[in-house]
Amino acid sequence: MSSIYYRVVIVLAVAFLAGCESNESEKQIWEQVKFTDLTLWQEPEQADRKVLTTIDFKLYVFELPADDIAEVVEIWQRLHTSPLEFEDYQSFRENLFLAGFGQGQIWDQIRGILQDAGSRRVQTTSLMLADGLADDITIAAVDREQGFFYISKGSGETITLGPGWLNLRVRANKIPDSRGVCNVVVSPVFVPAFRGRDENSPGPTADKIYPFTSLGLRLKMSPGEFVLIGPERDISRKGTVASLFFRVSKPKPAARIYLFVCYRIED
Repeated sequence: MSSIYYRVVIVLAVAFLAGCESNESEKQIWEQVKFTDLTLWQEPEQADRKVLTTIDFKLYVFELPADDIAEVVEIWQRLHTSPLEFEDYQSFRENLFLAGFGQGQIWDQIRGILQDAGSRRVQTTSLMLADGLADDITIAAVDREQGFFYISKGSGETITLGPGWLNLRVRANKIPDSRGVCNVVVSPVFVPAFRGRDENSPGPTADKIYPFTSLGLRLKMSPGEFVLIGPERDISRKGTVASLFFRVSKPKPAARIYLFVCYRIED
């Protein structure tokens, strides 16, 4: 009887140890799995499909004293506009917007001019887009309903917006059969805090998305290339789309300049 008892105990102990060893082994195998192994794994029959393309951007926001905006006029002379396709170049300029294209090697010169004018970097935003999709970067908040003057197609009007946010909407598309280059569309858009009316109804309203189409631009970009967007001069007049985009009143009046960089393309 004693012999049988000890045999049962031994069998149960072996089974218990085997179970522990199995669990420990499974844990070690699981810990060796990397996140990329999960995201890039494909079914055998899907092996010929392309892995999702992603395009990374960064937006750097610089502020400098509003009275010193004239000191950076040299920047625009060093950048190029030929790579930029404006939706409405005349309206872009009439709204006091400026934009220029550059590549990495000229950035040191641009940065030096900004530093000499007393600018400082106040914000950095990273944006990762899947091929063909769009996303927004918030530029300014509108805390209540109010009117903003905006010029489009040669005529000016005051549009009522708010509360909500002025965003910079970015869309990127990989160019087929071209590695390391993408088509990019950048355009300001107002997004209301509350959505109530039919988005297809005509005319701007305070509670529907309003795209500032005339302020949009498009271009081809590769990693290391950038677009600089800034005001033509100090925007002292309040109640304009330009003042909402470029003017900061507190703690001291300041002008904003935006550096939009293509950071990485995962082909």
